Amino acid sequence: MVKKGFLKKTGCILISASIILTGVTFFGSSTSEADDEDLNLVEESLPEDVPQDIPDETGEKKDVEEPSELPEEGKDGEETTTLDLTTLEEDNLTPLSGNNMRMMLGASLNATSSSDDTTEATYSADGTELIYVPAGVGESFTVPSSVTSIRADAFSSSSVSTITFEGGGDKVSSFGSQSNDWPANGTVVYCYGSSEKAASTVSQFFLARITSSRKISIYYSESDITPDDPTPETTVIVNVTETASDSSFEDTTTPYSLVAGSTYTPNTRTGYTVSPKSYSVTSEAIQSVTFIYSPEATADDPLVDVIDEYYDSTGNTKVSSNTDRTQNYKENDIIKPLSISGYTLFEGSNYTVTSEKTGQTVTFKYKANGTTPTPSGGGSSSSSSSSSSPAAKTATSNINAGLKGIYQVTQGANQTVARNGGPVKIVCNGELNKLTGIFVDKVRIDPSRYTLESGSTILTFTGGFVKLFSTGDHVVRFEYVDGYAETGLKVTEGKTTTTVTYKVSSDGSISSGHTKDTTPKTADGFDNKYLLCIAIFLLGAGSILFGNQRKLEAILAGENDDE
Repeated sequence: MVKKGFLKKTGCILISASIILTGVTFFGSSTSEADDEDLNLVEESLPEDVPQDIPDETGEKKDVEEPSELPEEGKDGEETTTLDLTTLEEDNLTPLSGNNMRMMLGASLNATSSSDDTTEATYSADGTELIYVPAGVGESFTVPSSVTSIRADAFSSSSVSTITFEGGGDKVSSFGSQSNDWPANGTVVYCYGSSEKAASTVSQFFLARITSSRKISIYYSESDITPDDPTPETTVIVNVTETASDSSFEDTTTPYSLVAGSTYTPNTRTGYTVSPKSYSVTSEAIQSVTFIYSPEATADDPLVDVIDEYYDSTGNTKVSSNTDRTQNYKENDIIKPLSISGYTLFEGSNYTVTSEKTGQTVTFKYKANGTTPTPSGGGSSSSSSSSSSPAAKTATSNINAGLKGIYQVTQGANQTVARNGGPVKIVCNGELNKLTGIFVDKVRIDPSRYTLESGSTILTFTGGFVKLFSTGDHVVRFEYVDGYAETGLKVTEGKTTTTVTYKVSSDGSISSGHTKDTTPKTADGFDNKYLLCIAIFLLGAGSILFGNQRKLEAILAGENDDE
């Protein structure tokens, strides 16, 4: 007969075992799969059972002499680097034979740590990952079309300054960071045949590293290197009107034949200031501009705030505004609305300056004729403070169809943002002092809706402005005096979320950089080991309860349970 005390002891042991097994199962499954990614090639002596017959390039086996013992140092006291084939197998780089064996071991066997004269790059076994490019490859290197990822620091030891991506590099979806200031200034990148061009992972990697002191050229076709003949100049007619605010001379209108995209500067009249200071010629066949000459005023003369506002064809939505005509005027000067090609004045009229020194304000509102053009008027005064935003300066213009897309968006390209998720930051590699305007869906945006910072052009739409966007896809355009860049911006109703990844170590600690799965387990993903733990626990509990039952029966019967 089994002693009842034995059942209680057995039950305790089973419960303890189930608890331990549950802990081992839980912590074993919590370890991030990313641990496998951290395996490195261990540099140590080759095991004794390495095959001594290695095929040469002809396929014949060559005998390799086995040294009596592996030297700890190479010639001249230099450290010899060798490779552990077991580690290679764990890193999914086996089997190593033939060319693969020579490729992986060529830079390790009988090579010193102070020398890197190999001329062969290192790839993963399947050829999809570029692992290492030694200095021995020289200044030119071609990335095969089979490569889909480039490991971090793959080029850090190289001197590659001309790099070619077969197939345009569109298959590359991962490009790790590179140290040692690579790529260097003057690097040339060939992405012939790329369908994504500036939007590809390869292009984004190099574009993000262009600075004022580091120039990198990216070519997508031979025409990029040898551009086509420049676009012929387009000549348009501009009717230029000059008028005096004090009626000291009559209005004079002169038609000029000017080149689209050029800037026209009005004549200088002694004793007068002119507004606007210049005019940017658009591509319209016939256009007009009025320059108003006012007697030179001093700071003792009345200061008048002159505001020119531009609206769409409905007259309800304001497109932009200029305050460049705010300045000191002579008493009795007449401030007139501007003659703006593509716009019609719908509110405001000639204003006569009074003797009041401050507090005088006049507003002119212009409505677009048909589709909304971009106003080419305004002006500036030597006595008024100029804005630090180039887009707020006088030289405004329509979208210039003759410009080429020579600039790229280096940060924030094609992003998706919720309407309440502003502000929105977008960075372009064009120089800020060349910027002439920011457009959304071909409409010039008022400078109050965004901020600009140098380096190269850092644009930030305000959160309030983003709320005004309609949901859907929009096009943001950076326009410069010599080119432009465009990118998409998708606006949604929902909120955007940020995914943070973690790595859970075996000791339970968490570090950033790896994915921690917080999704509850379903029946499909349940670990069967937990069923075993539950069964052992229940068996132990049952043994204890059964032992207690028998002890109770023994007491009632007058027996000693522990005998």
